[in-house]
Amino acid sequence: MELSVCEACRLRPVEMNVENEEPRQPYRVCRECARRLETMALRPLEWFNLAALHGPDKFLLHDDFYDENGVAYASDEDVEEPEKYPAPTLEEAARNPERLVDRVMADYWLTDEQVEALRAQDTRILLAVLQQRVASCRSLGIETRAYEICARVLGEVAGDWIQSRWESYRPVVLFSLADASAACLPPEEGFTRVTAALEPLPASELKNAALALAHFRSSDTLAWIENHLEGVHYNLWGQLAALSALSWPRVVRWLEAGRPLSLIALEALVVLRRYNTPLLHRYQPELLQDPGTEELERTLTGYLERDNVPNTRRLVATILESWPEPPTDLFVTGRAADE
Repeated sequence: MELSVCEACRLRPVEMNVENEEPRQPYRVCRECARRLETMALRPLEWFNLAALHGPDKFLLHDDFYDENGVAYASDEDVEEPEKYPAPTLEEAARNPERLVDRVMADYWLTDEQVEALRAQDTRILLAVLQQRVASCRSLGIETRAYEICARVLGEVAGDWIQSRWESYRPVVLFSLADASAACLPPEEGFTRVTAALEPLPASELKNAALALAHFRSSDTLAWIENHLEGVHYNLWGQLAALSALSWPRVVRWLEAGRPLSLIALEALVVLRRYNTPLLHRYQPELLQDPGTEELERTLTGYLERDNVPNTRRLVATILESWPEPPTDLFVTGRAADE
């Protein structure tokens, strides 16, 4: 959203461009706000207005200098009357869809409270705001947050737009665009688009990028894993398997198949009891056709007779220790509680 007035105070005309890590989208500010920006002394509302257009993690805006409400704590000069220029609260921003999108874009995480506020808006108006924001802002953070909102709030309403976004697809947005595709497009179309984007990737990149498939929560992903073992990363793909409608009969087949599938299965059983990542926290998967602890112990003990090394012993011990208990959600406010 290119403004003719200062992006920070939104009162005075633009006088300067202050560079950041996105050369095509500098901060366009008045002279006074440029000084405050460069000395990390923005007032909360000025910080908020810039973060809404550029994202809160950009140079001179990030959390080394400001808290989540734009209050400066590492400034090179005194902040001028910050109490007179507060950032809007979620409740205040929710009165206007444009300002609500500002509030959501200015935060590091899309919270459940924000999702609820977004769902209360007219979906067509909200979609139009997101389309305009992405068209006018070149920030990667703004684009990916828009896809996240489509996934968690708009669903099929955003289908045509998400479909069109694949025409300008960049690998750097794969994870968030996959999220939106899983929620907004017919399941087969979304899955096909994401797997096609994964296909040309070398194994070194595929091991991380494959997590984009977790958004589909589909057993089709398990078949995809079986056919792409050259890029395997046991821990990450164990998480991916756990998030993809994993069933006990499939676990048994993978254990019988041996490595690498058996190790992916063991890693999946571990994370099914420890929701310690954003994806696990959000989707909270469960093992389908849970066999109960007796059969689980018998099967895993039998597996150790064929693969009795320290790593598999550790994984099996972790599973057997945790399985009688329900899953534990260890993810708190954007960070795993045990990190």
